[in-house]
Amino acid sequence: MPLETPRHPSGLEVRAFSSSGCVVVRGAICSVFVGGTLLGEYDDGDRERGQRNVLMVTVANSGAHLGRLAEAFRISDDYLRRLRRKNEAGGLGSVLLLRQGANSEVTPKQRAAWCAQFAAGMTPKVVFREQPRRGRCGYTTVWREHKKWKASQGIVRERSPATEPVGSSAPNANDDQLPLWPATNSESESATTVTEDEGPGEVVPMTAQPVHSSREVQHLGCWILLALAAEMGLHDEAHEAFGGKHRDGLRIALDAVMCSLAIRQGCVEGVRRLATPSGPTLLRAERVPSASGVRRLLGRLIAQTGGDATLDARMTERLLKIAQTDDGPAVFYVDNHLRPYTGQQVVRKGWRMQEKRVLPGTSDYYAHDEDGRPVFRIAVTSHDSLTAWLVPLAQRIREGLGGERVLLAFDRAGAFAEPLAELRDADFDFVTYERKPYPELAATAFTATTIAGENVGLHESRLRNLGAGRGRIRRIAVRTEDGRQVNFLASSKLPAERIVEILWHRWVQDYAERRIMPRRLTTPDEDSAVKSA
Repeated sequence: MPLETPRHPSGLEVRAFSSSGCVVVRGAICSVFVGGTLLGEYDDGDRERGQRNVLMVTVANSGAHLGRLAEAFRISDDYLRRLRRKNEAGGLGSVLLLRQGANSEVTPKQRAAWCAQFAAGMTPKVVFREQPRRGRCGYTTVWREHKKWKASQGIVRERSPATEPVGSSAPNANDDQLPLWPATNSESESATTVTEDEGPGEVVPMTAQPVHSSREVQHLGCWILLALAAEMGLHDEAHEAFGGKHRDGLRIALDAVMCSLAIRQGCVEGVRRLATPSGPTLLRAERVPSASGVRRLLGRLIAQTGGDATLDARMTERLLKIAQTDDGPAVFYVDNHLRPYTGQQVVRKGWRMQEKRVLPGTSDYYAHDEDGRPVFRIAVTSHDSLTAWLVPLAQRIREGLGGERVLLAFDRAGAFAEPLAELRDADFDFVTYERKPYPELAATAFTATTIAGENVGLHESRLRNLGAGRGRIRRIAVRTEDGRQVNFLASSKLPAERIVEILWHRWVQDYAERRIMPRRLTTPDEDSAVKSA
C-alpha cells in the first residue's frame, strides 16, 4: 500500500519512503531524514544531482523499499537500479555525476529559432544537429528548451514515464517518451491524415522518409535483412493481413523489430538499441519508434483484424508457391530445435542438442525450401521427436502446393524404419542419412564422380530392408576424399547424384542456422518473429 505524501500548512512537502524515513521538501531544498536523523540535503535542481544520488544509494543499501524510495526522490525505478549497479561497480564516487562541461546559456535569439524549428515538427535531436559546431549548445539544453516549449504550447504526451539519464548524457527524448504515432503537423506535406473509417479513438502512425545520405549509419548491415524480407513479400502481406491500415507505420514497426532481432536483442524491447543519432536513417523514418509504441501498434492491429494468423497463412502460401518447380518434386528441409525458456513459470523440459542437456522450453519444427527460405514453423510444448512430425509436416506442405509431389530432407533424427515406411506409403519422397552400423564397402566398389563441387566415389546397388515386412528403400553410399563412407537412404526416382546434393545442401543450411540461432530467449513467445520474419 503506497504511503501518503502529506503537505504541511507552511508549504513543506513530506515524501515518505518507509515508516521512519522521508524526504522533506522546502522550496528547492530537499532534506533526507531516517529515524529522525538528518542524513543530508540537496538542491532539487541539476546542480546537486550527485549529492542526491549518494544519499539515495546510501538509503537503498540500508534495506529501504526501492519502489517507494524512487517515488520519494522523484526518479524512475530503472534509474535507481542503474545507480545501484554503478555503486556496486565503482563505489559512491561513480554516482556523483561530476559535471563535464559549462552551463549553456540560451540567448533569446537562439530560443526563438529553436521554437520555430519545434513548431515545424523537428525533434530535439534534429535541432541539436542543425546547430553550427562553433558555440553550439549541448543536447540536454536543447531538450530542456523543447520541454519548456511543449509546456507553453499545451502539448501533452500520451505517456510520460519518469525516465532520467545517467551521467551528463542527454535523455533519450524520442525513445520511450514519445509515442510511435504523434499527431501530425497539418502543414507537413508528408503527414498522414486520419481517414473517416478509423474512428474517433484512432491515432495517426508516424510517416516514412526517403533514403538520404549520412556520414555513418549504425547497424547498416540490417538493411540486408530488411531487403530480403521485402523481397519475400513480408511487408506487402502484412499490409494486406492487417486490413490495409497504416502502411508506413506498420513497415517501420516491422523493420524495427527485425533490426533488433538482427543485433541479437531477442525481443521487441531491443528496439531501444536502435535509438542512435543515425536510427531514423536506418529505419527511413522521421524518428526511431519506441518499444512500447511498436507493441501498441502491432497489438492494436492484431486485436482489430486477427492479422497474426492471417499473416502467417499468407506468408506460408506465398513461400510455398515460390518453392514450386516443374523439374521434379518440390524440395523442403525439416528439422526441430529446442527454444529455451528462462522465465519463472514451470515449463516442460526437452533435450537441447547444442548444449547436450535437457532444458525447459518449446520444441519448434521448421520447414525451409531448398533456397533456405523459412516456409513455416510449428511450436510444440510436448517435445515430440522429429519422427512424429514427418508425415504431418509433409501433408501440410502438399496441401499448400495443391497436391504436387514433395521431397523431404532431414537428418538422422528421423532415420528410423517405421517413419520412413510411413512416408513412402503416403507417397512422399525423402532422403536422409543412414544410421550406423552399416557395412563398409571396398574402395574399388565406388565410381568416381563430382557432387556439389567435390570429388567423391558413388555406389548404389542393393536396397535397404526396413524389416518387419516394411519393404525396401534406396541405399546410396558415398566415399569422400578422406576415405570416409556415408550412406544415404531415399525413396525417390531422382538420380543418385541429385539426392546426395539435396541432403548436403541441407547440411550447409543447418550449419548456418545453428551459427546464428540465439542461445537464450526470455520467453517462448517473445521471439516468435525470429523464424517467420
